[in-house]
Amino acid sequence: MTALPRPPRSGLSLMRHIELMSPTLKRRIALEHRDEPTHLFHYTAAGALQSILEKGVLWATSIHHLNDQQEVKQFLELLADELRIAARGPSDLDNDSRHILERQADRVLEAGGPGLGMYVASFSAEGNLLSQWTRYCPPAGGYSLGIPLAHLHRQINVARDRVAFGPCVYDEGEQRQIAREVINDEIRLEREWHEYGTEYRKVAPEGIPERRVPPVELPSRALMVAPFIKHSGFCEEKEWRLVIVEGLDRSPQPGRESVMPVKLRPGAGSIIPFVEIELFRGLDSRQDFADERALKVWVGPSANADASADAVRRLLEATGRQSYGHSVAVEKSRIPYRGK
Repeated sequence: MTALPRPPRSGLSLMRHIELMSPTLKRRIALEHRDEPTHLFHYTAAGALQSILEKGVLWATSIHHLNDQQEVKQFLELLADELRIAARGPSDLDNDSRHILERQADRVLEAGGPGLGMYVASFSAEGNLLSQWTRYCPPAGGYSLGIPLAHLHRQINVARDRVAFGPCVYDEGEQRQIAREVINDEIRLEREWHEYGTEYRKVAPEGIPERRVPPVELPSRALMVAPFIKHSGFCEEKEWRLVIVEGLDRSPQPGRESVMPVKLRPGAGSIIPFVEIELFRGLDSRQDFADERALKVWVGPSANADASADAVRRLLEATGRQSYGHSVAVEKSRIPYRGK
């Protein structure tokens, strides 16, 4: 029977976590995407749209303050269930290893507490959905700002050791398969640790001295996946998420800040932590923006859609987002809905 030893471990950056994952799991947690849309849409109110265009920043909100109260918890509970199934089912694991998996199930459930430093900015692959208008915009009307996906990828690569990005998974069967792959990664990494003794060998990129790092804590790896797991009832949203992770990186690189500045704003019932994402960094080149067809804006259902669309065009011109070689496409929703 195979044993899974538990040596001491140290913290790793987000990219170190990702690099140690199996290729199958990487594909599943949004690192390789199929059927990518050209734009992703952020639904918001008029004041927030004006702030985004004027200041060039988007807010990523603490995951504990999002609308879905089951955020993170859903996948952690599913993973704990699969850990117990693996511990009690037929396999080549010895009794000690089964006991370790049982203990990991308890540790995973404790991982998503209020101290978790994880911030989420949400997008949709669809720019004109009734469910999004009613869920994320005020009754009087709202907007969805379409950002070229290629540009979002470029922005994320600037801080790729802190940011995960991709579409949410809604199918429970696929979610359980992801949980099993997280467990398989745990078993694989533990066995490799055992094989190499006190140091886990990892080949660094060419030109960089070889590093020796320990395998990744299962709860930390689970927390990387959890924000992309959502209940099937939300599947129409076709949500993509930009997730900023703090707290996984306890070994910051020289010359790089170890913690992103967290700001606070008042919410309906509490103070809400958030971080700012520089949305338009690197788009100083007019030609660069023109090649990507710039932005898209949908005006949500309202009694004054024509006036709202005209005001948005004026705002785009005033903030310099309208030019750059191409006009920003401003569309009006034809959904027959009027908020109260």
